[in-house]
Amino acid sequence: MASDNTDYSLKLSVRRDGLGVSHVSSTLRVIQAAVRETALGVGESSPRFEGSSQPLLLVDAWVSEDSGLTLSFYFADSDGAPLRELSAQALGEFMDEFGRALASRSQLGLWGRMARGSSQGGAESESNRRMDEIRSMLRRFGRASLSLGDRSITFDGDSLLIE
Repeated sequence: MASDNTDYSLKLSVRRDGLGVSHVSSTLRVIQAAVRETALGVGESSPRFEGSSQPLLLVDAWVSEDSGLTLSFYFADSDGAPLRELSAQALGEFMDEFGRALASRSQLGLWGRMARGSSQGGAESESNRRMDEIRSMLRRFGRASLSLGDRSITFDGDSLLIE
């Protein structure tokens, strides 16, 4: 179980009451796709995803009074043993990309839509589209936080804090 190791697992913490099953499911699918896509482009990890024994993206879950529902994502081999180095590299790059995507966006306007000029011109890449979708989904939780080690991205209502 990787839930207590913060150096290689990506933690998603959300409030624990009234979670819509379809919203949680959609959020997991989008995060899974974005993390796997990021992992394919990190260093020498791409060949690991080409064979028959590809790394698995696993999640541990727990509920606590103070932090609510926490999901901890990490890569593991086919036996379930954590792949710490791959996880740290891929999830670190995911946090970097997500932070850059958030920093490049304009603030929300008065009615909750992105302010004019927030698109980065023409067609967005699939990665940028996914990052924007993750942003939108995390905002809908009311309070949600993604963290890896000492880095975190927290959504609290309309507020965003990147540390």
